[in-house]
Amino acid sequence: TNKLTVYRLPDRTNDKPWGGEIPDIHVIGNEVWVNAINQVYRLNKQTKQFTALPHPPVADSLRTPTLNSLEVYDSQLWQGRYWITGNSKQVSAYDLTSKTWTSYPILSSSNDPGFGGRQFIATRRGELYLDITPEAFARFDPRRKAFVVIDTMSYDYENTVHQVVEG
Repeated sequence: TNKLTVYRLPDRTNDKPWGGEIPDIHVIGNEVWVNAINQVYRLNKQTKQFTALPHPPVADSLRTPTLNSLEVYDSQLWQGRYWITGNSKQVSAYDLTSKTWTSYPILSSSNDPGFGGRQFIATRRGELYLDITPEAFARFDPRRKAFVVIDTMSYDYENTVHQVVEG
C-alpha cells in the first residue's frame, strides 16, 4: 500500500521518544515481533497493541548493580522457536506452541566480561550457529542441548564476521 505507519514502543523515554534500539523484527502469524534491547514485544497487526513477552528465567540471574537485565543482540525464528542471544553465556528459545522459555548454555571457558552472542546463522541444512564474542562460532548441538564452540580466535572479536549470507 506504500504507506508507512510508525508505532511508539512501550519502552520510550524522554531521550528516546520512539523507544529503544531495535536489532530485529520478525513477522510471526498476525504479529510483528520486535526485539528491543531489553525486551521482546509482540505487535498485534489488527489491534495495533504491543504485548511484552515475559523475560526468560535466565534474565533474572544477570541482574547486577550495573546491569539491569538481559540485553538482547539478535533473534532468530528457527524450528518453531524464537531464539534470543545477548550478553550472557545462555541462549534462550521461546516455544511458540507451549509459550515457554528454555535456556541453553554456550559451552565456553571464556571469562571475558564482554562475552556474548552477537548473531545467529541458520543454515539450509537445519543447523543453528552463533557468532560469539570474544571467540568465533558455536553450533547448537541438540543432543547436548547446548551451543558448542567450534572455533576460537586468538585476536579481537571485531575482526570476526559481522554478517553471513548463505548462497
